[in-house]
Amino acid sequence: MSMMPPPPPVVPYGRPDESWLRRHRQVLLLVGAGLAAVAVFALLSRPASRRAPAAPELSLTDLSSHFDVGSVATVTVGEDELFGDFASPQFVGKVQVTRFHVTLPTGTTSDWAFTAWLLANARQANVSAAPKREESLAMTVLVPLIPWALIFAFLWFLFFRLSRQQRCTPAEPIRAVVVGPNDQRP
Repeated sequence: MSMMPPPPPVVPYGRPDESWLRRHRQVLLLVGAGLAAVAVFALLSRPASRRAPAAPELSLTDLSSHFDVGSVATVTVGEDELFGDFASPQFVGKVQVTRFHVTLPTGTTSDWAFTAWLLANARQANVSAAPKREESLAMTVLVPLIPWALIFAFLWFLFFRLSRQQRCTPAEPIRAVVVGPNDQRP
């Protein structure tokens, strides 16, 4: 009578009573963490002036005409933007305001020609430079860590998924040949 090989092992891919959400919770957690990281990065990477404008937007042409009239009291030069106050309330569009904000193209405020134009046309307005904005702790420490956290989360998911798969799959039995004392095979 010949020996029959054992039947192939049954690999449990999931219990029938387990819900879909329970079986795929690691994938959902990884996707959720990735989306949260992207949202935090997008929120923190916007400049502070873009988050909540404190004054209405004014064009450079409108600012020049306000300089000609002499209605500008102060101008503060920021990084590619100007902030300022009017000497008295002015109409910008249909709204009466006392503050203004001008967005400039990238690199404009670092050009001396623009600074010379601003000083020549400001008339009696006080022109000052804004101190360079310090980045917050979140921007300097946490944002560079986001890509590393995503890499480690991916590797953790990959290795633990593989190790769990190996634990669920039983090892195949080792075949052994029994040899008798006279080297006879049964």
